[in-house]
Amino acid sequence: MSYKVERGGVQSHQRFLKNPDYKGNWPSDSDWSSHRQAHVFENENDAHKWVRENEGEGQLSVVDADTGEKIVDIVSAVKRYIDTTGDSYPGQSDWRRG
Repeated sequence: MSYKVERGGVQSHQRFLKNPDYKGNWPSDSDWSSHRQAHVFENENDAHKWVRENEGEGQLSVVDADTGEKIVDIVSAVKRYIDTTGDSYPGQSDWRRG
């Protein structure tokens, strides 16, 4: 499988990441392209890492390069559900036992 980074809310000819190795500030529209000219990540983790490092800069997601189906980033999904308030819950100590 191969993966592409897609950003939402833009025209189709600027939707997919063309250059993941840009230097300097946040990439401009010239760093985005159509699906056909987009950069292909061979490793899913590399694609998710790029999205995590650049989140907050747009509606970014990883998609299967062949089907266009969105691929969920497990690391981000887990972090979303972890309570960072410091509260403890009944049985929480059992979570670490596996």
